[in-house]
Amino acid sequence: MTTFLQTLEAHGFILDQVQADGRWYRCKTASKPHHKNGAYKLAVCGTIGWFQDHAESTEVTTWRAGSDIERPDPMVSQARAKAARDESIRATIEATRQAGEFWNQCKPLRNGHPYLDAKLLTMQGCTNLKIDNDGWLIVPVEVNGAIISLQKIAPDGTKRFWSGASVKGGCYVLDRRGAASTVLCEGFATGLAIYQSMSDCRVIVCFDCGNMIAVANRLKLTGLCVVAADNDTKTFQRIGKNPGIDKGTEAAQIIGCGLAYPEGIQGSDYADMHFERLTDLTAKNESAKRNRASSETLRAMVAGQISRAIKSKMKFIFRRTE
Repeated sequence: MTTFLQTLEAHGFILDQVQADGRWYRCKTASKPHHKNGAYKLAVCGTIGWFQDHAESTEVTTWRAGSDIERPDPMVSQARAKAARDESIRATIEATRQAGEFWNQCKPLRNGHPYLDAKLLTMQGCTNLKIDNDGWLIVPVEVNGAIISLQKIAPDGTKRFWSGASVKGGCYVLDRRGAASTVLCEGFATGLAIYQSMSDCRVIVCFDCGNMIAVANRLKLTGLCVVAADNDTKTFQRIGKNPGIDKGTEAAQIIGCGLAYPEGIQGSDYADMHFERLTDLTAKNESAKRNRASSETLRAMVAGQISRAIKSKMKFIFRRTE
């Protein structure tokens, strides 16, 4: 009989042991050993588990123990499951409290950040962000204005969510007075690129494509709306699926709005489009020798390209009464 740990190892998961408490855990995988792309959950009874390598698959695989395993007493299993759920809730509440406390201790972001510089993004839209003592950019994950978790972004672009705190349904809103439209997207850099390109929109950062669905179900949006999805072409080449567009399409259907995604670029999102187009225009401008345009003019040209691409997919959403 193959154990759950042996099954995980056979699928490239890198770990020494598994926890049977009904909670999801992240771990490294052979596909991307420097990142924790693996996720697994083993039920308290130890007879059923789930796992997914986010770098290789968009589906969760279910594992069940063989029929020769000793089955636990149902009442004991129920009691253990309830205890595990209660402990999980307590742990999540405590992690959320610690995230809020850490946020209060961080300093406001004032003088830019290497992560923004590397993406060729400005400080526009970063008024409410903070930075910790190690130089990590801190982005709050919020539900109705209350912080439920944090995303920490290192100067080299490494990203981490606050350990133990839930992100589901949480988002970060890049708002502005008099916004005439709303754009949902995945990552923070993508949201910032869109916000800096479209002067009349608010942007809702959902942090990953799966969470876009949870955010779409939670929010009651009206007016001009669009989902700006990632176009995961490289993932499609590997596994035949495009999770960015798939989840983005589902979120757009929930809201009833349009769907936009970048095409004709090397990367996958609008932050990549911003970087690639601006880099290309700058290189061509430098080689022209004459009538060199200012950096602000080049930024405006790229912003116009992104803005037109997204606005062309917007739809007007009437207020939902249910």
